[in-house]
Amino acid sequence: MLAKEAFQLVDHVWSSIFNQPMPFKHLEEVKTILAASIPLPTQVKTIRKTTAYLTPTYFPIPNTYLDYQDLKPASVKSQPSPLPSPDQFIKAWQEKKIWVVNKNISSAKISQSDNVYQSQNVYNSCYVFNSKDIIFSRQLGSCQRLIASYNNDSCTSSIRLSDSLNSSYCFEVSWSNKVSHSMFIHNGYNLYECLFCQNLYSKKYCIANIQFSPTDYFTLKEQIIAYLAKDNWSNLIPLISPARRR
Repeated sequence: MLAKEAFQLVDHVWSSIFNQPMPFKHLEEVKTILAASIPLPTQVKTIRKTTAYLTPTYFPIPNTYLDYQDLKPASVKSQPSPLPSPDQFIKAWQEKKIWVVNKNISSAKISQSDNVYQSQNVYNSCYVFNSKDIIFSRQLGSCQRLIASYNNDSCTSSIRLSDSLNSSYCFEVSWSNKVSHSMFIHNGYNLYECLFCQNLYSKKYCIANIQFSPTDYFTLKEQIIAYLAKDNWSNLIPLISPARRR
């Protein structure tokens, strides 16, 4: 996926959730504001001096990288005599270890990503499985059109979705299942058109865990979105800023 295509997809998903154009002027701004807390692939140089992308890891890795497309099976050497000592094995491992990057398997149109499997149209993401149209995300399975999302399965058309299943058209939803057309939800199940709700199950048209009629709900929702979008979404940004969580 090219950067231009990724930016267009973000605009499409944002508009489908908020029914308003997104405030971001370029793709890097989307990453900085929406995905600042997600460990995404970083740029490295391979032994062939090409640019590749590496998934951040908690384990120690070498400073030498090989692009997956340049990988060839290693040959096995004959047993030496006399037998090497343990420290010789360890030294050889430390000196010759090369880390494979750009690990994109059975996938198409993958950019700036690593550990992508059987997926297509992925931009600057990692640990993506059987998914399509993914941007600035990590640990997704069977998902489509997710932006700045983390650890989800079977979800679609959402932004800042985390630890969730079977959810769609959501913004800032976490630890939830079967949530749709909702924003600012935590620990929700089977919710439709809800805002600012926690620990709520099998409900529609709720705001802050208060039940409203459909007419009043949509009137309030429109007012809330207008408030969040005021002055180029200045009221939304503090709600999703990583600095707020420190």
